[in-house]
Formats: sequence, C-alpha cells, structure tokens
Amino acid sequence: MMLFVLCLTSFQAHAQRYLPGMKGLQVTAGMTDGVHWNAGSDFAYHIGAAYSVYTKNANRWVIGGEYLHKKYDYKDMQIPVEQFTAEGGYYLKFLSDRRKTFFLSLGLSALAGYETSNRSESSCRTAPRCWIRTASFTAVR
Repeated sequence: MMLFVLCLTSFQAHAQRYLPGMKGLQVTAGMTDGVHWNAGSDFAYHIGAAYSVYTKNANRWVIGGEYLHKKYDYKDMQIPVEQFTAEGGYYLKFLSDRRKTFFLSLGLSALAGYETSNRSESSCRTAPRCWIRTASFTAVR
C-alpha cells in the first residue's frame, strides 16, 4: 500500500495503452495461506516483479521472477521452504475495444523454478538429512 502511495506522489503514472515501444513494470507482494504476524507461526509470503515491452499491433514480451517463502510443520519444528521461479513469454492482443480501454491477450510462456527446503541444512533430529531440492520446467498458458 505504501508503494502505491509513493508512486502516486513522487513518480508520473501513465495508463497502460499497449502502444508500440511502451514499457511496463509490475511489482507484486502478498501473504500466502492467510496472515500470520508472529515469528513462531507459519508466516508465508511472496514477492515478484515482471517487465513488459510492447511491440507493434499491441503484442508484448514479458519476463519476470518470483520468490516464495513458507514454513511447514514437521513434528516439533518448522522447516522453511523457498521457491524461486522465472517466467518469460510472448502475448498476442486477442480482443480490445475501439477506445483502447479493455484488452484481452493470449500467449505462451515458459516457467522455470527451483525449490529448496531448510536452506539445504540438515537440522532434523530424526534423520541425518531432511532437506529436499527440486528443479522443474513447465510450459504454461
């Protein structure tokens, strides 16, 4: 909310009109699985950013990334899990009105991610190792 107020008071904001050469920056942040403020809880959040460049005919290239942090309960402890994802894609203008106030785009993007548990440290008392690493590549949209 403060970022929104800061942008309104100190920077110039322009409407997203899908004009050729126009560039856009999207910043996202939020809570995952509800709002938990105390440190001992399963506080989970995500932050991300994406950059768009508009081409002729109101099409656009998008590249971005996101970070997710969440804690899972395991016996008498909490294991932190972190996910890092990156996305890149191309979107075609599918439908818009004559005044350019409504847009609908269709596109194809690729998503790649990496997940780590417990920051790759072994702290489980029941097993010598309790961390898991996974990497994935998924085409979506």
